[in-house]
Amino acid sequence: MALALVALVYGASHHLRLSGGSFGAWLTKYGMRRHTIGSKRPGARNRALPSNNVILTVAIVVALTIALCVVGADYVAPSSSVLNFSTSFKRAVSSSPGYTIQKSFWTSGSRFGFMAFALMPAVVLLAIKGPPFGLVSLVTGLRSDKLAMLHRAVAWLIWTVTTAHVALWTVQLFQDSRNGRATWFLMWTNYRFIFGCIAYFALTALMLLSLRPIRKNRYEASQNEGKSTQLTSSSSTLPT
Repeated sequence: MALALVALVYGASHHLRLSGGSFGAWLTKYGMRRHTIGSKRPGARNRALPSNNVILTVAIVVALTIALCVVGADYVAPSSSVLNFSTSFKRAVSSSPGYTIQKSFWTSGSRFGFMAFALMPAVVLLAIKGPPFGLVSLVTGLRSDKLAMLHRAVAWLIWTVTTAHVALWTVQLFQDSRNGRATWFLMWTNYRFIFGCIAYFALTALMLLSLRPIRKNRYEASQNEGKSTQLTSSSSTLPT
């Protein structure tokens, strides 16, 4: 909901043309500016960072996510004035703790996991470019190059939050024990735990394979393979 609010505010500002005037012109000029990093020696190849607008948007998304992950209590009692579920969802309340939990490995790990799951619609919407499903492009007026940068940033944010979720639960599972063994070893009999481990390693492999050096080298290799295949097929059709 917070990310949707940011997109709506940005989209409203874009469609209402609030960037007019001297302040708007300065803001537009500052937002389009890109900085370079690398060696300052003559002839050295530098790398250009994304525009200031993209960096600012990513910073806002990261700050909101971190705040929603760590600020306040991890678990709020259902009978509290903040979330009063005493008359509804009685079945869920009966199996939940009746007190507020500030911080623990279990609750913090669950909170990070819920936030990683909540970010999934954002990374999917940022990946969709064409109408009518490209809602982010439709609302904000951003093109696919900007959305691709935000898509990658949110994807890495999901992986980071998921890694924090895995790390916190791993610590707790090694702290708890049953029959003289750490609970972590006993959890391998739980199919949900096994599926979770498979999903995390698959996500990690996906993020590693999406790195620019790996993707660039693999793309060139696939292109060369495609060209050689075309040459072979065309040569086989030549008359002898």
